[in-house]
Amino acid sequence: TLARLHRRAAEYMTRFGYCGVEVQASARGHVEAALRLTDGTRSSDRCRALAASAFLHSYCSEREDALRDALESVAMAEPESAEWLQAMDAYQCALSGLGRKAEALEAAQRRLPVAERLGDDWELRDAESMLAAAFLEINDPGMAEEHARRAEEVAIRARAGVLARYTRTVRCDALIRSGRGDEAEPLIRAMLADPAAEHDLASQRPYRQLLLSQILEARGDYAESVELARNASTDQRFDATHLTDYFPWAVDLIDLMTRALIPNAQPESTATGRRSGS
Repeated sequence: TLARLHRRAAEYMTRFGYCGVEVQASARGHVEAALRLTDGTRSSDRCRALAASAFLHSYCSEREDALRDALESVAMAEPESAEWLQAMDAYQCALSGLGRKAEALEAAQRRLPVAERLGDDWELRDAESMLAAAFLEINDPGMAEEHARRAEEVAIRARAGVLARYTRTVRCDALIRSGRGDEAEPLIRAMLADPAAEHDLASQRPYRQLLLSQILEARGDYAESVELARNASTDQRFDATHLTDYFPWAVDLIDLMTRALIPNAQPESTATGRRSGS
């Protein structure tokens, strides 16, 4: 049906892909059409359209609207179904955007056993990945690294290279926060050099550059650190100042990039030391 076509397009642009400012108007059009065509129903398409709407509101920093639509989607979804997993994903994102980190973690933890029972590798990888994100937000890099590693293993099993690299990047961030930058560095460098990574989400390359920049800053390799941070700031595919919209825990990476843009400024290793050191 037409409603389903709009709903699928909305999902593709919000949950399954990059929803930067250049595609948000199109995504909003599909969301509004799907909601209009399913108004008054309690269908799967309506439930998923509400979740897509919540994701879009989260991308656009419309926090309360995101929570409202996510809650309606959760209430409509059949318990512990694929629709429920999607609704709970939107709910976690909305809670995270509102700074309600403990509740976001709880939502992520509720998803994982359901995804395991359903046996859907995409949902299982996403549940593990979002758990990693939730643990990073509460500054528990050990648990974040564990769940990111599991998510990466699922993605590799499913031969989903883009998703494997995405979760490997989150795992590298967790490793750095655990003081294990030496383990993260070769993984990040390999991803930056991998031609296949050109197909990754637009946020990934600057995120990886800033992670590597932070490792280098911590050990005093200032020249390459500054070059990487400046390259991240000028990436044509993604405005790295919006990185925290996708990775809320990455405020320190934005601080690093801001320092690097100051002419002749020496990087401050203290911020990185808190992530990479003792």
